[in-house]
Amino acid sequence: MSEKNLNSENKTTVQKESKFYLSTSFYGALIFSIALWLYTNLNEEFQTTVSVPLKIELPKDKAIEKDIPEHLNIMVKGTGWNLFNLIYFNTAKQCNILLQSKDLQSDYYQISRQEIIKSVEYFQNIETREVIPDVIDIYYGTIQSKVVPIVANINVTTLDNFIFSDSIRLKPNRVEIRGNKRIIDSIDYITTEKLTLLNLTKSVKSTLKIKDTLSAIIEYNVDNIKVNIDVQQKSHLIIENIQVDNFLSSKNKILIPSTLKLIITGGVNDLTLLNIKELKNRIQIRKIEKYDNYFEATLNISNKFKVEFYPKIIKVLEKEKFVI
Repeated sequence: MSEKNLNSENKTTVQKESKFYLSTSFYGALIFSIALWLYTNLNEEFQTTVSVPLKIELPKDKAIEKDIPEHLNIMVKGTGWNLFNLIYFNTAKQCNILLQSKDLQSDYYQISRQEIIKSVEYFQNIETREVIPDVIDIYYGTIQSKVVPIVANINVTTLDNFIFSDSIRLKPNRVEIRGNKRIIDSIDYITTEKLTLLNLTKSVKSTLKIKDTLSAIIEYNVDNIKVNIDVQQKSHLIIENIQVDNFLSSKNKILIPSTLKLIITGGVNDLTLLNIKELKNRIQIRKIEKYDNYFEATLNISNKFKVEFYPKIIKVLEKEKFVI
């Protein structure tokens, strides 16, 4: 390698190193300047509004009747550092209003601005200036609890050759609710969160929460509900030549038709559990209202099955009318 080329390469290397050091120095200075600016400004005092959870504790025999705010907006003042910590890192901040020792004789109480401010917790080195709302009206009554059923808010569809074979099974299927007596008395059931499952070809297991629209005034003893949705391949059970006179007297009567065919549609697994003899014992034939000589067959069976009799109508005629 010639001396000229060597000098050229050394010169290029020196230039690159110089640019690197200049670039590093520039960014280092920039970061230091920003840090210095933040440190200086965050030591100054600011005023801002923060949202905090609201909790109201009543005597043990009382329960809130009407909705109350879940959060309060509180105007605070403090250094930038303290406000930054309050907003982004302080997860314990809350407004916890204690009314257990109050003599609550009526069904109404107004919490004053002073009570609210005194109840703000975990605001270290922060001045509380204002609260929104500045008063809280609460209505309350006697506490009560009861157990109600849980209703699944679930929409299920299957592909053509499959069937949603049974009602949705929930575990648990009942929940204890606790709160104001007047509200508890008005609740007959609790629903789950909404779930939509389309075009299923197999069973599904899932977990849902209770649809919590009254969390501020109602307590539940259950958080999660296990859901079991049984999907099976569709099939049919056919029973032919069912004698009508086994269920309807044929004395001096003509039964048209004399035999019936029964078709039960359901999930293949459920159908295998059915007993044909027991099914025949569950058949009933009843008169059709407003028609003296017409009857229909019914089967006492779970509503997860579709039941069809053929023919659908049984006609009963008196034999005397056909005597020559």
